[in-house]
Amino acid sequence: MATRFVPFDPGTITDANIRNVDFVRGKFNEAVQAVAVRDTEIQRLGDTNTELQKQLATATQTVVSRDAELGGLRKELAVQAERNVRLAAELEQMKNQTAKIGIQDLVSQVKLGIDRVNTEVIAKKAPGMLVEGVEVEVRGGIDVKDGLQITQLPASALAEHSVSVLRFQLRPSSPLKIVDESDDRA
Repeated sequence: MATRFVPFDPGTITDANIRNVDFVRGKFNEAVQAVAVRDTEIQRLGDTNTELQKQLATATQTVVSRDAELGGLRKELAVQAERNVRLAAELEQMKNQTAKIGIQDLVSQVKLGIDRVNTEVIAKKAPGMLVEGVEVEVRGGIDVKDGLQITQLPASALAEHSVSVLRFQLRPSSPLKIVDESDDRA
């Protein structure tokens, strides 16, 4: 809110005017009023300036704080971008690798499946058949780089002459007879 100053005009001062007490008193009163209005406006502008300086200091601190945050976020973004590139390269490499499974892992997985089926049949106490032995035949590639492993071959390589065959049997375990040693000595 700007105050409009009333212009102070001393008028034309002549020897006759300067001797006129009412004229001089009137001009003096006008000058005092104009100075009072100007002083009030100067005080208001000073107060506004002080408040704006406080707001500027707060804004400057906020900018410095946000700039530091931005620097941290840029560093984190760079780290995450590098990680993203590395993971993308790993994904691409994984796409080109053939699936592998260790022979022992394959046999264990088959055995776990059979054990789960038998457990379900026994738990339901319903008529069903228990699996005692299984013959398994797996056709695929054999990889020996990191131990003996079966690799999944692409469809184009699944010709009869280009695959390895792995066969194994899972038989029921034979019950062991536990004998007390004291019975053997007698």
